[in-house]
Amino acid sequence: MRHVLSAVGVFIFSMGCNAHMHPYADYLQQSVGRENHDAIASKMGVPYRTVSLDKGGDVWIYEYCPNGSSQCQYVDLIFDKSGTLAEWFEN
Repeated sequence: MRHVLSAVGVFIFSMGCNAHMHPYADYLQQSVGRENHDAIASKMGVPYRTVSLDKGGDVWIYEYCPNGSSQCQYVDLIFDKSGTLAEWFEN
């Protein structure tokens, strides 16, 4: 019985972790170093906010509120000087 409860606990924990993953996470992971502004905007739409970087390039911030939740997540996309996606992260 203890093993069953442990398995259920691990399953619930892992489901909770996956629920917070951004729906475009796989796409973004594959796009680093490959996709530019136009490709990202075509797939994800207009960003919530953009910020120009002093060293060149820019940051696009996307807001994601799953199922109308008040607990929103933000995804930051960092583009290099040439407009190619250099990295991204959730916060």
